[in-house]
Amino acid sequence: MRLKKLSLLFPFLCFNVFAAAPSHEIDFYNLNFEYIEGNALDVDFAAEYGTLSNFTLDENDDDSQTISLQPNLWVQALWDKSLLQAKVNINHLSLLDIDDNDHTNINALGKYQYKITSNQSLFLSAMYRNAYEYPGEGLSQGDIDNITVGDEKSNYFANAGFRYGSDSSVARAEILVGQRGFEYETRRDISSMLDVKAQYIQGHFDYLASGKTYLSVKSEYEQLSYDQSVGADRDSLALLLGAKWRHSIFFKMEAYAGVQQLSFDSDLLDDDKVTRWELDALWSPTEFTEINVNARRRVVDATQTEDRFRIVENVLATLTHDFTDQFSANFYVGYTEEEAIFPTYSRLDDYLLAGAKISYNVNHFFSIYIKDNFLRLSSTEENLDFDKNHIVLGINVAI
Repeated sequence: MRLKKLSLLFPFLCFNVFAAAPSHEIDFYNLNFEYIEGNALDVDFAAEYGTLSNFTLDENDDDSQTISLQPNLWVQALWDKSLLQAKVNINHLSLLDIDDNDHTNINALGKYQYKITSNQSLFLSAMYRNAYEYPGEGLSQGDIDNITVGDEKSNYFANAGFRYGSDSSVARAEILVGQRGFEYETRRDISSMLDVKAQYIQGHFDYLASGKTYLSVKSEYEQLSYDQSVGADRDSLALLLGAKWRHSIFFKMEAYAGVQQLSFDSDLLDDDKVTRWELDALWSPTEFTEINVNARRRVVDATQTEDRFRIVENVLATLTHDFTDQFSANFYVGYTEEEAIFPTYSRLDDYLLAGAKISYNVNHFFSIYIKDNFLRLSSTEENLDFDKNHIVLGINVAI
């Protein structure tokens, strides 16, 4: 059984599965693919029909039937000293009972690696994501009475790095430099204030302390600037200490803790120091069951024109079990606390998310499934509270 990792979408963790491809780890700075032997080309296509509840996030509890089409591509090419890996996921969603909100999300990831020697390599990584944001979320949060059409947003990163050491080395080090960016593509008269670019450098060092435990240091420096003067340009410096445990193929864990120092260009904002931590754990109590826990606390960019940055804490747990070779189930539950920092006050938004997916593989090429995703927001500003649920019945065809 292969675990499908969870990735970042909004400022908190979100379910994002590529059915035919191996797993990957990604944030808005870098990505790492799982390696499989040899060359690979996997194409699959999913189609879903479902019901989305409470589209307008108000007391009317408006529902809409939905149809989704999702082509996915995974490529791995291996030759001589080079390795190229890429994923493309497209999700077109039509809302049959809501006008003007059909949308297409695009997610493209790529990584190229060149091995200089047996324990030295260069790499290039890139990501582009275009996503739809529902009315009442993100940019239009708190303005659902006036905004009935969702927004589109895109973000990207590109980086280059050097890695020393291998999985079996006593000491390993990695350094990368890159740039990331974000912008809304709709309502540019307002949303252009949130256009942002950042240059960053990251370092990571591991040292083998015992047979199965590495001590680790992670560092990050970033210069962030907005295209327009909104008073939130900043430098950020983070340092985290931690450890990695690889006790067996059935259990592994990474944990880090440290601080992130924020230095703002504007005299109107005080510099700030934020506690930051990360936790990733994978446990397989049996050959057919996997439990995955991901948790983070860090600073993320503003999502509204009035706030300056956000401090986000999240935890997400997933359980995957194969009942038979054909029948499997996946469950997840998560919680996010998001503190939006405004010039004169702050606001707390608490998100609860939960979901399940039950799949039946008819054969190697065709499967059917049913899944349900639930999201609840509870805010210190009660007019922002909402529940939303999306349940679908789908099929997946591997080409």
